[in-house]
Amino acid sequence: MAAARAGLSEFARRTAGVCRHVLAEIVRRGPVTGGDSPGGPAQVGLVGMVRRQARAGVAVPRRADHHKTRRGFERVYDLTERVIPPAIMALPTPSKADAERELVLISARAMGVASIADLADYFRLLQADVKASVAALIEAGALEEVRVQGWREKAYLAVDARLPLRATGAACSRRSTT
Repeated sequence: MAAARAGLSEFARRTAGVCRHVLAEIVRRGPVTGGDSPGGPAQVGLVGMVRRQARAGVAVPRRADHHKTRRGFERVYDLTERVIPPAIMALPTPSKADAERELVLISARAMGVASIADLADYFRLLQADVKASVAALIEAGALEEVRVQGWREKAYLAVDARLPLRATGAACSRRSTT
């Protein structure tokens, strides 16, 4: 992962001029898509121009001064301050551990009953980080360990999860093992 970041940093340094040009076009014209180009559709699009220099489609969206959304299946690039509301931007940045705990809790609520591997996969987190978050969330009373008949792995459930009015099957009884 560190090697990939180092490679991306080096790539961003090499393509800084092209990235600045794309950013200037976003400032001048407003939101742009990958196919937009200053000279019309016959020319290579703005983001395509960056990609030609090798992978800048990755470097451009990861810059902090602009943001990527989608319009249907098409990526749309715009300035962060025009995409994310000021009230959200003004919030303090959470620590890595706080952010991971919140992502794990979101995962648990969305999945119902989940193993460490399930929780990690939901947001593509590392299982070691998820284990630490799960332990902290159990201690905080936000998650509980449950048993699921037929599972070898430990399972976890958000304590505020709503049980269905009617359910049948092995995972339906809420029995804590802690």
